Amino acid sequence: MFVRSLAGICRPAMHLLSFCLLLSPALAQQATPLEPELINVVYLVNSSDRTLKPLPKKLGITDTKLGRTPFKKYGLLRVPGTASSLRLKSENQLEFVIKCKNPDSLRLYMFTKKGNNREATISSATGTGTIDLSYGVKIYLTEYGESLYKIAVRSLEPGEYGFFKGGIVFAFAVDAN
Repeated sequence: MFVRSLAGICRPAMHLLSFCLLLSPALAQQATPLEPELINVVYLVNSSDRTLKPLPKKLGITDTKLGRTPFKKYGLLRVPGTASSLRLKSENQLEFVIKCKNPDSLRLYMFTKKGNNREATISSATGTGTIDLSYGVKIYLTEYGESLYKIAVRSLEPGEYGFFKGGIVFAFAVDAN
């Protein structure tokens, strides 16, 4: 009698254990951070299937221009071409990832079309020596692995954008829905 009741208790426990063992690889895959292939390349995280897509990259050209007064200068970033080839729909939040050693140098800028280029103001300086580097779009950076960072960007207006890191612009555009 005791053996029968013990078998009756163990059978459901064995089924539960088997189910958990079968499910554990699927749960482990979800917890594993997305791993970019290349270092210092910004990747878009596809929200539907959680795959990574590298953003198109262009060489960024930095320049300065004088302001309306001779005592103010602006730092500019130019990208060849009038539009990015990567077009995204306007969403509440976009996610990107990058594998790098120094994420503090990563900036996101909104560009305006100027002739055959896109241009963004990245800094300003006054004749008194005051330098303002606060230009750009706010990003939310989270470390989630060794040299892995998730970048969240919220509520972007339609337009041309680019992450700037190490002289390279990783460009994308947000289109209105």
